Amino acid sequence: MKKIRNSNIEFIRILLMFFIILHHTSIYGLENNSTLNTSQQIIATILSSFGKIAVILFILITGYFQGNKERINKHSLQNIHRVTLFYSISIFVIFCILFPIYKINFGRIINAVFPICSGAYWFITDYVILLIISPYINKLCKSLSKKEFQKLLFVSFVLLCFVNYLPFFDLDMSSIIYFVFFYISGIYIQNYFESSKMKNYNFKIIFLCLSVFYFLCIYLGKTLDITVLSDVVQLSSPIGYAIAVSIFLTILKFKPTHFKVINHISKYILPIYLIHDNRLIRAWVYDDLFHLTRIHFSNNLQLIFITIMDAILIFIICFFIEIIRVTLMNKIKKICAKS
Repeated sequence: MKKIRNSNIEFIRILLMFFIILHHTSIYGLENNSTLNTSQQIIATILSSFGKIAVILFILITGYFQGNKERINKHSLQNIHRVTLFYSISIFVIFCILFPIYKINFGRIINAVFPICSGAYWFITDYVILLIISPYINKLCKSLSKKEFQKLLFVSFVLLCFVNYLPFFDLDMSSIIYFVFFYISGIYIQNYFESSKMKNYNFKIIFLCLSVFYFLCIYLGKTLDITVLSDVVQLSSPIGYAIAVSIFLTILKFKPTHFKVINHISKYILPIYLIHDNRLIRAWVYDDLFHLTRIHFSNNLQLIFITIMDAILIFIICFFIEIIRVTLMNKIKKICAKS
């Protein structure tokens, strides 16, 4: 019997992808705009700050649902590879045809043909590595007692989220290390949340308090030029991690729901990411199409409105591009099956 997906989780996944698009719209568009004043720069940083929290939440959700798997999910890996390769090569070919001035070199061909290995999509590369090693992580976590698991999380949290904020410390951790930490956090939640006293906590209040503190750090970091405060938007941020966990635990306290439309849309999350975050696409979209790198915003509300609308438009366009691709592929499969 096919397992029915919880629409609460699927809706959050859709929302997270929107936040990632908003993040990219800000860092590749707004933050390269030299016309922004100080308050607009702060707003751009706040808009982009949702992206890293979204990434943490994605991996938490992965750990929560994959933590009991004893084997590599070959179907998932094959699907990721197939879709990533399709869009990487297709976008490369389209740009070569439509933009003759685009210079083709060996490095760009390698990036297009081997997008996962070449790191053309940093998230996909780390995510695939995580899926490959996940059965071994799962076995390790399964062998730990609850106290040992808590010690592992505590030590990981201190090393990854606190040490780098201390003077003279610079642990240059790869993003895959953070992915493993977020993943095992998801496993811990799966194993112990329902039976723990934490279930009685009001995580909505915790989330709101952390969010206020998070945005305050961004504001003070930018206005006073304090790096340690403005760095809260990084993947290593302890506040960002705590916010992501509080959001996830809040969702888990809601009664599971099932909406076909939401569950259907959530299936297209990966392709939406692959299309909009392609290096060729993002350079063209944010600079040439939306002019976010040079547009002059008359006020802060206009900046917020235009940025959010651009992100919504990107989401919708990418969504329909993937629907067209899936429809065409299904028709081709039917034709091939008949012949």
